[in-house]
Amino acid sequence: MRFPSGMRLALADAGDTVEDANFVEAMADAGILRLYTWVEWVKEMIANRDSLRSGPANTFNDRVFASEMNAGIKKTDQNYERMLFKEALKTGFFEFQAAKDKYRELAIEGMHRELVFRFIEVQTLLLAPICPHLCEHIWSLLGKPDSIMKASWPEAGPVDEILIGSSQYLMEAAHDLRLRLKGYMAPVKGKKGAKEPCQKPSHCTIYVAKSYPPWQHTTLSVLRQHYQENLEKNGSRVLDLELEFDERAVLMENIVYLTNSLELDHIEVKFASEAEDKIKEECCPGKPFSVFRTEPSVSVFLVNPQPSNGHFSTKIEIRQGDNRETVIRRLMKMDRGIKGKYWS
Repeated sequence: MRFPSGMRLALADAGDTVEDANFVEAMADAGILRLYTWVEWVKEMIANRDSLRSGPANTFNDRVFASEMNAGIKKTDQNYERMLFKEALKTGFFEFQAAKDKYRELAIEGMHRELVFRFIEVQTLLLAPICPHLCEHIWSLLGKPDSIMKASWPEAGPVDEILIGSSQYLMEAAHDLRLRLKGYMAPVKGKKGAKEPCQKPSHCTIYVAKSYPPWQHTTLSVLRQHYQENLEKNGSRVLDLELEFDERAVLMENIVYLTNSLELDHIEVKFASEAEDKIKEECCPGKPFSVFRTEPSVSVFLVNPQPSNGHFSTKIEIRQGDNRETVIRRLMKMDRGIKGKYWS
């Protein structure tokens, strides 16, 4: 009974206007794969329910995920009310799944149990008008006594747009850091024209600005005075002089994710006012400036004395200020097979 769901997904995506429907067979095939992956993930979460994090759901990414779910419920409800099934599929499935994937990636401390199962229930209800057979199956997996047809539509809680915007800023900042790191690692031409490989950096300093450089601040202030009426009509924030959220606090709350994502040993976040003049000119609100560097180190060759063990030997860099914990974390990054329990 679940196989028609891919067809229904493709039909909903074909369009809502009076124009000819744009039915794509590849969309039906991809829909089957997406829905299968979704069902398998639900089964995995049910099987591992007890291993999910419990307690207060108050981390930065917990709060972002909760707000994004509430925003998705409101948008999808509006789209269904207007009979816009293509848009409802976009906001109630594709964007909803993207929010879950982002939460899973960013939640270094682990996903929260209550949020995960609220997401599963809400996602099932939002998709039920389009894929009723599959959603009925998931509803039964959750142990619900009645049919999903008797379930109430999910209620949306408060939506913190500023919090969602700060999360979007984090993703853009992480993407920009990866590009800058790639540029930093690009081989440079030597004196004889040969390209010399660049040493991989170990540390990074991210500079954030509380305000724009003086000349930009003056320019934006003048533009705001002349175009205030138009800005109020269109609701644009392009001429705002500062961000609605604390840029440094967002980066610091996700410093572990950024450090692991860039495969660095340490990242520090400073205000641009502490940097040199060139960085002050380059850095502005919402556009952090990063400086990569390689700290001096000593190479140590480690040999595993345990017999019949797959971890034979490895070379690791030891730097000033390292302790037992930092060395263990560095080893675990280098070799995924090394677990923390071996060092307790």
